[in-house]
Amino acid sequence: MGKLKINRPFTYKAYALEEGVEYTSTRHIGDLMAKSECHYYTEKAILDHLQANPGDTKVYLIYQVTQDPDAYDHEDRLIESIRIKDGRINIILD
Repeated sequence: MGKLKINRPFTYKAYALEEGVEYTSTRHIGDLMAKSECHYYTEKAILDHLQANPGDTKVYLIYQVTQDPDAYDHEDRLIESIRIKDGRINIILD
């Protein structure tokens, strides 16, 4: 039997945003940094980047983005924001 493919009606996208810029829970702004069908890999890409760049002042936003317009929950939504503050990586679940 071949490898099974997972079919999800959504994906996760991470955007890098300059600190101080206002953002909302449904409007994607900033530069696309990572994209994955798995939340873990999207978050890991950000955490790896921040570990390598401890002086980074950007805010990273992870959105759950709907791929299927017929899905029950077709609104894109902010899942979490990640930033470095006071020398620590802060993850805020939205």
